[in-house]
Amino acid sequence: MTNPLKLSLIFILSFTAGVSAAAPIENTQTTQSVRYFQAGQRYTYMNTLLKLVLEQSRDKFGPFQLEAVSDMTHRRGRASLIQGARIDVMASAVNACLLELLRPIPIPIERGLLGYRVFFVNKQRADEFSAINSLKELNQSFSAGFGSGWVDHQILVFNQVPVVASSYYTSLFKMLAAGRFDYFPRGVNEIWLEHEQFGKNFPNLTIERKLAFYYPYPRLFFVNKNNDILAERIEFGLRKIRNNGLFQELFEHYHRNAIEQTKISQRTVFELDNPLLPAAIPKPDTSSWLPQNKLIKHSQGRPIDSPLPRLINTNAQPPIKTPC
Repeated sequence: MTNPLKLSLIFILSFTAGVSAAAPIENTQTTQSVRYFQAGQRYTYMNTLLKLVLEQSRDKFGPFQLEAVSDMTHRRGRASLIQGARIDVMASAVNACLLELLRPIPIPIERGLLGYRVFFVNKQRADEFSAINSLKELNQSFSAGFGSGWVDHQILVFNQVPVVASSYYTSLFKMLAAGRFDYFPRGVNEIWLEHEQFGKNFPNLTIERKLAFYYPYPRLFFVNKNNDILAERIEFGLRKIRNNGLFQELFEHYHRNAIEQTKISQRTVFELDNPLLPAAIPKPDTSSWLPQNKLIKHSQGRPIDSPLPRLINTNAQPPIKTPC
């Protein structure tokens, strides 16, 4: 007999996640409109998960219309969600600022994968990283490139990682290729796609094979503070698919290849503290993919507003307050 849960997942995956998709409309109930702005290949997993959650909560909450609003930057989309205008949901790594302005759905949606960071490096210098056995050695020998406005920039600074910051995502690849810094930490769910995307333009960049960072960095769905119905629906749906196995199945479908390519069990993983993680938000469950015995704990953090070690900030001020 065919598993109805697998049929539900196949039904969801049959949609193209980056474009508008409407669920079948039932005339007897009001259709709930759910608008999002994070479209494109980088967000395929999150948008497919959102579809699955809404579909699995249909019996309790009724039909839905899921719509991608494509003319929004991240900043504008977030502002629209806060104002309750045009946007109904977004996915983001959690920080105290967002918790004040929006309503989080307190179930991590990527099992902590975004906090597992492997490094882009120059091919000519890749072998130099193989001699590193501690975070202290790494910090003394190399500097990392990172986005100046990214929340986890402050996590690196707190853990005494020397940072070369840029406001522009694509500039970081150019800067690494030019030797402005030594490595660029990227999420395991990001780096393989980026390697395909940027590899032709920067053939001297490669993915380092021995080292990694891990810090608890859960990504959540957020809705407007006054949107109780959508918040309840998403949380209900997430709990349902976590219990019936579809959550893990979808995670495996989108991320298993990247996890296997990364060869996590063969890496030295430095665990960094995340001082920005609110106590009310649970740490993500990484048990299905991250061997706990591979983590090397680093506990020599420093106040975020203290002087920054070896910070070379190209076009932005050092982060002091938590950005949204």
